Amino acid sequence: MDMESEILEDVLKKGADLLFGPYSNTTEEDTGPTTEEDPFFQDTFFHPSLIKDDEPCKAILHYHVGDSNLRVWDILILLPNIAFLFFLFYRLPSTRLRLRATNSKVFRTLYTIVVTCSLVSSLRCFIAMLIHLANPTHDMANTVIWIIGRFVFLTSELSVALLGLTSGSAERTGHTRRIVFACSVIAFIICTIQAYLEIFQPFYGFQVMHSGYKMFGHGGPMFWAVTSFLLILFYSLILCAPFCPTKSLTMLPHPRLFYCYISAQLVTNLLTGLGATLLAMNTHSGLCITNITSYAYFSLLAPLTYFCFLHPWFTTAQPSLLFAYKAQLDEEEEDGTFPTSSSIQSFQLGTDPPAVPQASFICDPIYNPGLQSPVVTEQKLLV
Repeated sequence: MDMESEILEDVLKKGADLLFGPYSNTTEEDTGPTTEEDPFFQDTFFHPSLIKDDEPCKAILHYHVGDSNLRVWDILILLPNIAFLFFLFYRLPSTRLRLRATNSKVFRTLYTIVVTCSLVSSLRCFIAMLIHLANPTHDMANTVIWIIGRFVFLTSELSVALLGLTSGSAERTGHTRRIVFACSVIAFIICTIQAYLEIFQPFYGFQVMHSGYKMFGHGGPMFWAVTSFLLILFYSLILCAPFCPTKSLTMLPHPRLFYCYISAQLVTNLLTGLGATLLAMNTHSGLCITNITSYAYFSLLAPLTYFCFLHPWFTTAQPSLLFAYKAQLDEEEEDGTFPTSSSIQSFQLGTDPPAVPQASFICDPIYNPGLQSPVVTEQKLLV
């Protein structure tokens, strides 16, 4: 038992050291690069991808607020997500009523995606702040939470695009689940490759020189550029979808807003691909472009989805409850039991109902629910 407990403690300790850094490393100087390890660690000749710590586009990613360990980048992403969550909470009563009154799985799924993206982005920033306050050298834990956030956002991004594209057939059984599952599988594969590159082949330019801290580099500029160009191709094909003779494509209530969303994503990935390509070519201005697109992606994806798909639907005039439900009676039962609309109107107005042909009264007395009295045929009266 003692040997098994020691082995278990050793495994847990190694796992904690891998994610959160060794317990003894409480200062940044302990893990920073030294001249004994690499005397040319700040030499651009030996490290052409080196980006100096004081360059503005890199500094905003690792600078702290005052003497605290709160990073400016996390706070900048957290604030718009918190504001949007408060907006969703304010609109929650009317939103719940509208979602209960509809049978559309598309709008329910889109609202779930919006809430999930906002919560995940806010939690990522909040957890990163807490971990960084506990130990400023936990670059592995920071990478893990970034990968999780990227997986959720990429799944949501692809799901929204495909749900909007195939909304004409979205009400089929299992259609929405299949799309979300397929997008999650694709996102998992991409994020797995990204995690491998981040952990085992990190980009040298995203390393903080004075502390050795490795910032999240999105898998490196080459991988970042490749994934961006794949998404560019994906959104370009969606923009060409209206020219396809298929009725099940883009049958949303506001198709123009759907294409505005696709265009915004296309421009974002174009700029991201451009910035990552420049960064791969050791042009540091590309980092400024990727910072802008990353900030817009992780803070504005949920509001963009909400205002392009859900806000127009939530703000339309709601139908009366009288017409919000469909009758579930058979046509034969309805024709043989209830009176015609003209007889109901005449009964409400106090006038005589229109004459009914004699051929319709050749049977025994019939119970009329409109007049609450039996109607006797003319033949029975003569008898």
